[in-house]
Amino acid sequence: MTREIDIAAWARAHKACFEITPLTEMRGSERMQVGFNVDFYALVPMDKPPGDERRHAGAEIWRQLKAILETATQEESKLARMEIEQQRVGEIMRQQNDLQPEVNLRARVFHADEYFTAVTAEERDRVSEFEKGLIALGLRASRW
Repeated sequence: MTREIDIAAWARAHKACFEITPLTEMRGSERMQVGFNVDFYALVPMDKPPGDERRHAGAEIWRQLKAILETATQEESKLARMEIEQQRVGEIMRQQNDLQPEVNLRARVFHADEYFTAVTAEERDRVSEFEKGLIALGLRASRW
């Protein structure tokens, strides 16, 4: 699933979207932005019966979201470090998507060399370009 047309079709079919939020930490008494949280969401296949079949389908969706994230971050991998959180056991429901059950993949992106380095204006600009790239792949920002 590395061709853009395949990702776009998959994203449409699963209503895949993303959100990028600041990753902040306290250093002493100062709060600073050290990176970004990247969340990907896709609908849970409610046409599958509850139980193992739906869980397996959700796990496959999570793997596809991970593949999309890895495809989208190939160029940035030398500049930043990315940690992908373990897959959540259950679905989440967000107001932005009318409380429909979704699979969530979350990654944290921060400086490769020093975690407690503040994000620069240039890095914020790169995130803006990254968002445009995700949209070009067929994902939507925040919701469908």
